[in-house]
Amino acid sequence: MLPWIGLEGERVGFKKLSPSKNEGDELFRVEVSDVSFITKIVEAVATILDEATFHVTSKGIKLLSMDPSHLAMIDLDIPGEAFSSYVCDEAISICVNVQDLLKFIKRAGGESLVILLDEERRRLNLEFSIGEYKRVFTITTLEEREEKTPIPRMTFDAHIGLSSLRLHEAVRDAKLVSEYVKFEAGSDRLIIRAEGDTMSTATTLGQAELEELDVRREAKATYSVAYLSDMVRAGKEASDSVVIEFSTDKPIKLDFRPYTGKLVYYLAPCIGV
Repeated sequence: MLPWIGLEGERVGFKKLSPSKNEGDELFRVEVSDVSFITKIVEAVATILDEATFHVTSKGIKLLSMDPSHLAMIDLDIPGEAFSSYVCDEAISICVNVQDLLKFIKRAGGESLVILLDEERRRLNLEFSIGEYKRVFTITTLEEREEKTPIPRMTFDAHIGLSSLRLHEAVRDAKLVSEYVKFEAGSDRLIIRAEGDTMSTATTLGQAELEELDVRREAKATYSVAYLSDMVRAGKEASDSVVIEFSTDKPIKLDFRPYTGKLVYYLAPCIGV
């Protein structure tokens, strides 16, 4: 049971397989010609996680994990075709320090990037190259945590699509005046507001500004602006659009729409503030 969702989720696990160790085998290898793409993905993960276990199959890379405080969750799915080249011979789990991974990926210049798993040495190798110029970083993989994250099962009263830039600006405004930001959904508008001791701000987006608007009943909920601002900032880099869903005093779901794959955040509400 997720305490802040209040609904039973389906338990999902990932079978640990014994990979082949024949010399010359490549258990997992991806090539990225546009390093900015993978940078945005890792930044999205790093907003709420220090360590992450990526589940890798022949179809792509998945991540479903909660932050240590159990206030936020990320649901990430990147298909193999999103990469220039993608090889995964067997389903595996790769646990790494995301902050270290991000530091190395940000060192890319104009090079292409190849990521290789050295399973026997428990290392992830990052190879940057252009022509005959090559740099290699290695990260030791970590032991996977046994805890499994349930998939949220929720229904929402408000379903609203909008520009991720508009959402980003509204949350940035809220951060100037308060630690909390309040979302209010009506039949014809979305209001994002914040109130401090001596200041307040409100952003109203009417139907003409919204890409989707489906409100079954009016909804109001308050969230941590610190968490939300990090999520929206990272999501904005991955997608121009976002669909937000929430109900009164319930978690908010932020579904960003990258050109391929899935990037979804969930954030628990702040009650009584």
